[in-house]
Amino acid sequence: MFPLPTIYLASQSPRRRELLDQIGVPYTVLSLREDSSRGGDVDERALPGEAPVAYVQRVARLKASVAWAILLARKLERRPVLAADTTVCIGDRILGKPTDAADAIAMLHHLSGREHRVLTCVAVRLGDHRHAALSESTVRFRALEEEEIERYVQTGEPMDKAGAYAIQGRAQAFIPSIVGSYSGVMGLPLCETMELLKRITNDSRDTAAR
Repeated sequence: MFPLPTIYLASQSPRRRELLDQIGVPYTVLSLREDSSRGGDVDERALPGEAPVAYVQRVARLKASVAWAILLARKLERRPVLAADTTVCIGDRILGKPTDAADAIAMLHHLSGREHRVLTCVAVRLGDHRHAALSESTVRFRALEEEEIERYVQTGEPMDKAGAYAIQGRAQAFIPSIVGSYSGVMGLPLCETMELLKRITNDSRDTAAR
């Protein structure tokens, strides 16, 4: 395994922590505020007319830059910062995190019986070195009945998930097929993540050798 330094994970997501644990990447969580009522550190709203790919790439890079600024402000040890953003989309329509149960129900109705894309961008930063990679997967939902949609929403699982579902949770029962990265749909594509961490580590070594 490629030797990696301890990184900062700029995410509160337990799924992303679990995925980093799976591939043995040491990390410290560097939390960004997400509660808009308190003034989130990153504005995750899409810009008018912004395409899903441009949106997810912009937000992931912004999260990494904001996290780097927080690291400097707190005078923390300088290590690579890793951030990610995931969105679900049908065509150019972005399905973010549901605002309430009714919104979650509406999203699941929209996904029922059709394919959608899941885009996850991973961004890393160490000083002036910045890299990003995009993972794109296609997920198919079977046709869902009204009652099972309502039961699923009542579990609370959809409420903090893009597209109102978690592929690693109960929503697995809705998905007959996926083309792409399972870990990317969860929120952190592991192949792309490892490649980015290798690049940022090599950048650091090259800079130190100069």
